Amino acid sequence: MLGLLKRKHLQQRIKKRSTNVPDRGAKHYMEHFDEIWKLQSYLLSEADRANIHITLNESRDKTFAEIMRYTISRLAEDFDSTPEKVFETPAEAKKRAKKHTS
Repeated sequence: MLGLLKRKHLQQRIKKRSTNVPDRGAKHYMEHFDEIWKLQSYLLSEADRANIHITLNESRDKTFAEIMRYTISRLAEDFDSTPEKVFETPAEAKKRAKKHTS
């Protein structure tokens, strides 16, 4: 789950987005900002309660790096192989299998 924890940051993000993408005018979003903030707060609270990882969406680079770190760590929890096994050729796999059955 992505989120911004400070109202001011979300307001700035909405305003900035409208200058970067003119079709997403900030005026409409800012008119409904309180509702947007309440909805985001509720979703973050529910994610926290459900033990869902929350990534702060502060900058594109930091957010992307955090998502990659989290994803890799979660995948690594259930990964029990080695680089050699993952990248071996079919012939190497066959040879390894024969060693274990002999």
